[in-house]
Amino acid sequence: MPKLTHRLSALCMATVLAVSSFATASPVEFVAAADAPWVTPTVPAKCTAQQIDSGNVAGCIVALGPGLPETRGWPAPPYPSPDLAGGTVLAWVDLTIGSTGPTVVKVQQALIDFGATIAADGQFGPITAAAVTTFQADRGLPATGVVDQVTATSLGVQNTGTGVFPPAGWTWLGWGYNGSTALFEWEQQLARNGSQIGSVKSGQLRSFADSLPLFEGFVAEIQTKGYVIGDAGMYVFRCTASTRKDCAGLTRSSLSNHAYGLALDFNTAKNPLKTYYGVNGASACQTPMLTDVPQWVVQVAEKWGLYWGGYGWSSGCLLYTSDAADDLLCVDLGGRRILKTKKT
Repeated sequence: MPKLTHRLSALCMATVLAVSSFATASPVEFVAAADAPWVTPTVPAKCTAQQIDSGNVAGCIVALGPGLPETRGWPAPPYPSPDLAGGTVLAWVDLTIGSTGPTVVKVQQALIDFGATIAADGQFGPITAAAVTTFQADRGLPATGVVDQVTATSLGVQNTGTGVFPPAGWTWLGWGYNGSTALFEWEQQLARNGSQIGSVKSGQLRSFADSLPLFEGFVAEIQTKGYVIGDAGMYVFRCTASTRKDCAGLTRSSLSNHAYGLALDFNTAKNPLKTYYGVNGASACQTPMLTDVPQWVVQVAEKWGLYWGGYGWSSGCLLYTSDAADDLLCVDLGGRRILKTKKT
């Protein structure tokens, strides 16, 4: 699942020129499509400042910080935030590892306001529990990692009711909110590929005008080299597949890159959504995955300024301080390589 690494004007300009005519694109060497899949990939080197400035990011990865695409210069979409039901205060329910929902979001945001470096994603996992423990210890409370009534009061958080979800203007189709009236202006900003690219039909790719040429060039080149694309999809307005896709109980921090047209899935049957676990004490990153993607396809993605989500690894396979696996964690090209610690 390639995604745009960075909004680099020089890189975008270079790629727009390169894909202005796929028939006359730079010559590529045909590679046998039967090349062995890259089932245990390794982390590439980070791109240097010189590579980034030049637009030559083949063989390296542009390091992205946490945050949604709008923190890196892309437009900010609307979000299906539920309407509050009069702010009715409900009885407090203790929160611990495994808890999810809007109250968890409020706790996480309060912890952030008190200096914690976590994501307000509505998923209460080990990272959030550690932040709670630190907060409790700093204030002389029992350091349990559980948000009880006393801790919630210290954080200034209450449990309140919410209204009907999704809100007016949002229509859930079972897989995304595409075509909802609330998204009309947002979707007008997205462009489509104007002509067929190999097996990818006209209009099948949908992204911003600045980023679309990168994906067009990528799918053109890998098909020219022999990789067969059976299915492909980009824009789907939803939250990440590892949370609630309809975004219920979550915040915009859980939006999928697909909601921006900045992610591409293809050959999903051969690259299934699957949770991987370590075997015999090994890291889950060392567990061979189901994929039909060879290493050279990933390297072509890098050349076009895109990254393979499976590269988003560090110690424990997680790159960012979030309790929810999202589109920036251990992802394969056709589906999502979800690697978690305690949650399933």
